Amino acid sequence: MIVSENVSLQKFSTFGIDVRAARLVDCQAAEDVMQAAVRYAKPPFYVIGGGSNTVFMGDYPGTVIRPRNKNFMIVRDDNKTVDVKVGAGMAWDDFVAECVSRSWFGVENLSGIPGNVGAAPVQNIGAYGAQAADVILEVIGFRPGSAKEVHLTNEECCFGYRDSIFKNELRNQFLISEVVFRLQKEGECNLEYKGVAEAVEKVGVPSLRNVRKAIINIRNEKLPDPKVIGNCGSFFKNPVVDKALADILVKDYPDMPVYPNGNGKVKLSAAWLIDKSGGREIKLGGVAVYEKQPLVLINKGNATADDLSMVSTEIVDKVESVFRIHLDREVIFVG
Repeated sequence: MIVSENVSLQKFSTFGIDVRAARLVDCQAAEDVMQAAVRYAKPPFYVIGGGSNTVFMGDYPGTVIRPRNKNFMIVRDDNKTVDVKVGAGMAWDDFVAECVSRSWFGVENLSGIPGNVGAAPVQNIGAYGAQAADVILEVIGFRPGSAKEVHLTNEECCFGYRDSIFKNELRNQFLISEVVFRLQKEGECNLEYKGVAEAVEKVGVPSLRNVRKAIINIRNEKLPDPKVIGNCGSFFKNPVVDKALADILVKDYPDMPVYPNGNGKVKLSAAWLIDKSGGREIKLGGVAVYEKQPLVLINKGNATADDLSMVSTEIVDKVESVFRIHLDREVIFVG
């Protein structure tokens, strides 16, 4: 475990706002996460992974804890499935690449997503017809002040659309050290999401490797590399609304994308709503909407937290005034 005082968090957030933390605790091993839970998880504290979904709104007066353990261990294997325990600090896309290289099905459609494994259950990350909840078996970690290892089952994680117990009841009350995934040894490529089948066809026949390559190509065409342009990926969630409301809107906007979501609900495209409401043109200070994808807000190099807050609020207001639909942030503001 490495403990540092008065540390800049700029390089630990993909949006790249320069704020400082009073203390930074880097946990190099799973045992370090336990020690951090006992010694440093005292208010105020915050746990971060790759920093791709978190923006600190100012200097943080407490302790920031970073699990960095990257262990990868097969814990059960049979003819059909394999269970693997992965350290919270492993880069998510490295984990996906490892699964694809071993011909394990389940996470290939989640290729290219930034951040670490430990953040996957928190956000219930998802893309192109797949989500982390589909493959998570259990989440292992510690509660603040306790050295007792806690195992939460998939059901106990209360997964929802870009949501989990870790964003609600256990928000900042659970330090994830490892995640156990169940992958399939046999399966079919998931090509149902719009555009994926066509993208796979461009690179070859359907296979795990070609799905991964196609998904990465799609993402690279639409999303900026955070190492080049500061951003948090998709800033807003796609809204889930009553089908009755969507039916009314479709009468006025026949080209509005609508996706079934069950139980009388449908999912709409936040990017489309932002574009049609004029949100694409919004900018302030160092923050602007990315020209290739309205869902992405970028740091032009001198962005402040206030700039980001005001731009995101104005986008939400525009969509709500035109469509009567409220957009929720996917990105977490701290402070």
